[in-house]
Amino acid sequence: MLRLVLTAVFVVGVLAYLVTRARQQAVSRVGGARRMVRTTGTVMSLHTGIVDVRGFQPDQTPLDFPVVRFQDASGTPVTFQSPRGWTRAPKVGRTVTVAYDPDDPQNARLDGHEWRSFNVAATIALVLVVVIVVIGLAIAAFLYRLAHS
Repeated sequence: MLRLVLTAVFVVGVLAYLVTRARQQAVSRVGGARRMVRTTGTVMSLHTGIVDVRGFQPDQTPLDFPVVRFQDASGTPVTFQSPRGWTRAPKVGRTVTVAYDPDDPQNARLDGHEWRSFNVAATIALVLVVVIVVIGLAIAAFLYRLAHS
């Protein structure tokens, strides 16, 4: 029984590590760049558009594409539009974290914002795994006691 509990804890730990590692690797690369610089920027405006993603959004939900201004390491102001649209984009005037390629500051994106929904989904998935493991352990303990009584 103890071995089963330790195995479950190990599996959940490995899943948490893999999710964290995948996020770190994705955040460290934008458009193939390997070294990204992080800074803060301000959302200047939101461009709203409808994106047809092969049935991904059959209702044609409008998405907001934030336009963000930040200063690169040399102090030069850079303005870019996020290539990814959001149904819940950061509001105009909000300070956001930006990751950009120092060799090409236009190669930039909002850092972390796009992971919010992924983090929520990953957290829910991990909680569900833990709940399933606990229920499985309770059933196994019940069946063990039943067989040995």
